[in-house]
Amino acid sequence: MEIGPSRVLNDPIVFRRFLQMEIVMQGRFLVRKGNGGWMVYDRERKGPAQAERGGPFAEKLTKEQADTLAQTLRSQPRKPGL
Repeated sequence: MEIGPSRVLNDPIVFRRFLQMEIVMQGRFLVRKGNGGWMVYDRERKGPAQAERGGPFAEKLTKEQADTLAQTLRSQPRKPGL
């Protein structure tokens, strides 16, 4: 059965699952423009990412630095508390 846009918008259960799938597909870390440059945003921390506990925040970076760090963080196994 194909799910069209009207079914997704009109069925609350389907819509909720659709949003959950979107969040999972987007991932935990994303690169976005900050005040003083680029940053890697951590969706779980709801703020700048940290490559290691107690380390510097991933902000005020060049676009290339942010992309590289985000890719590194996405490829690492998940560590509790980070």
